Parts: sequence; structure tokens; C-alpha cells
Amino acid sequence: MIIEITVRHFNPAENVREYALKKVNKIHKYFPKPISCHVILTHESNGYTTDITLAVSGKKLFVSETSDDLFKSIDGAVDKSIARALKFKSTRYAHK
Repeated sequence: MIIEITVRHFNPAENVREYALKKVNKIHKYFPKPISCHVILTHESNGYTTDITLAVSGKKLFVSETSDDLFKSIDGAVDKSIARALKFKSTRYAHK
């Protein structure tokens, strides 16, 4: 899986990028064939926003999470993207 991380409006410490990579790699456990993942970390006046675009076969799944803490924002976005990927997987591969 190709993982890209983009940071806007602030300079994060190196541990933030490592943390985001570690969390995003969890998606691979639940959905074994993602093509790519693009993570955008943004700092705004109301907090931190994490946007994740997950490209799977035939579809792009987009998730956004805003929080006052960067790590909470990353965790929430990853949890939402796992839930959305599992839902997509269950509807796509549902047995009839």
C-alpha cells in the first residue's frame, strides 16, 4: 500500500508522521488489498483536521475528523476509515 502524508499550516514533529503511518497501517489488517492512502493533516484555528482518502479497487473512501488534539484526530479518522472499509467490503463481497 502506498501511503502519502501531507501536512498543512504547521510543522509536525517526526513522531507525528511515524504515529500516523503506524495507525494507517492498521487499515491493511482489516482490508488486505488497499491500493493507496492519502493522509492530510491540517491545523486550523478550531483545532486539527485529519482527512484520509483510501483508494480500494473500484472506489475511493473519504473520511474527515476534527479534534482539538492532533493524535485524537488521527485516531478518529483511522477508526472511521476502518469502519467504512469494512462496510464497503461487506457490501461488495456479500454472498447471496
